[in-house]
Amino acid sequence: MTGGGLSREARGPAYRRRCRPRRATVGCDAGRVALLLDQNTLPAEGGTFVNFFGRSAPVSKAPAMLAQRTGAAILVTACLPIPGGRYRLSVCPPYRAEGVSVESATQEILLRLEALIREHPGCWLWTYKRWKFVPPGAERADYPYYARMLQTGG
Repeated sequence: MTGGGLSREARGPAYRRRCRPRRATVGCDAGRVALLLDQNTLPAEGGTFVNFFGRSAPVSKAPAMLAQRTGAAILVTACLPIPGGRYRLSVCPPYRAEGVSVESATQEILLRLEALIREHPGCWLWTYKRWKFVPPGAERADYPYYARMLQTGG
């Protein structure tokens, strides 16, 4: 196992090439861009609050924005372990974020991620405080002990 959990066979040109966000709309490795949703991206940093497992969580709007700007389909994926220390890539059906708000598209991405996690809960390990912020208007008691109230403005 090398390079971020991918076997040598799984790493192709897309893995080796460094694709920076400012270049993503120009095209990176034959028009494919892989993004991880940022952790706790606050609205002031370009994020939005969406429902994730019944609680609002801040997440980056970048995947939805790029998909709308380029017309690209969004593929929500997960690596699932298989015997022999290898992984199988599970891919949700393609989603096109056309005709909806960036916030709605971002919510759909998180709904698909949540469905993958619910389907394979033993594979999910989130090692940081996912519900770190309580959005304005939400009840503090509905969030984990570590969450703190977010002031209006991000």
